[in-house]
Amino acid sequence: MVHYPNDLLYRGNQNPAPPGPKPLQGLVDFCPCEDGTFVAALYTRTVVRKSYDARSSHYYHEFRDDNALYTAVYHTDLKNKTIRVDWTKIEVSTGVRVQKLPVFCWPLFERLPVMLDRLAPELASL
Repeated sequence: MVHYPNDLLYRGNQNPAPPGPKPLQGLVDFCPCEDGTFVAALYTRTVVRKSYDARSSHYYHEFRDDNALYTAVYHTDLKNKTIRVDWTKIEVSTGVRVQKLPVFCWPLFERLPVMLDRLAPELASL
């Protein structure tokens, strides 16, 4: 079972006249998350056809590689034996690399509201 975000990597005509572009780095990092999603750091390529000037019939291609972070939610349908993956760009951030590590204080942070409710009478008297 493999899923690779190929449809995210390329935009525009990828087979222009020579000279061609340098190889695309593509998917750099792929990390599963505890909440059942994925995070991927990848480079995307946009190809734009440009002319030398308004009167020229000659043109060239400009290649622009951008890095971005994407997240994916996957849906498993056991009855139909399919997996659907929905990729979403994380707009507020870019990342050349991503490495997910556990947040070791997370259980303490999750218990904080219960602890504050228990301490509320004492805190109110301060």
